[in-house]
Amino acid sequence: MNKKDCGTKTSPWIISALPGQVIHISIIDFGSAFYKQVINQTDDLPLYGYLEDATGKTPFFGSLERRRLLHTSKSNTVKIEIVPVTERRNMGFLLHYKSKYINDHHSRYERCQ
Repeated sequence: MNKKDCGTKTSPWIISALPGQVIHISIIDFGSAFYKQVINQTDDLPLYGYLEDATGKTPFFGSLERRRLLHTSKSNTVKIEIVPVTERRNMGFLLHYKSKYINDHHSRYERCQ
């Protein structure tokens, strides 16, 4: 596979966590300052890509905020498809993800007494 294909519609990124965990995905949007200056409505923000998990496929867009929580999965796997630069305004962004157990008190280890 060509590295240029990674994250596309035909070869989305697949992020997997351990069973019983969810995935939090945050975005750092380098275009946010530009959008604040030239865009008046959030309806005009560019489409960056799609996130897909057990609940379906959801689009994500540029933001007026520099950093924000983008998605919390309903399962332990998320697919990420990035819209090619030729189809969106050329603003950079970074996705950050981390996994977490659904219940904070949940432990993957059992203890015997």
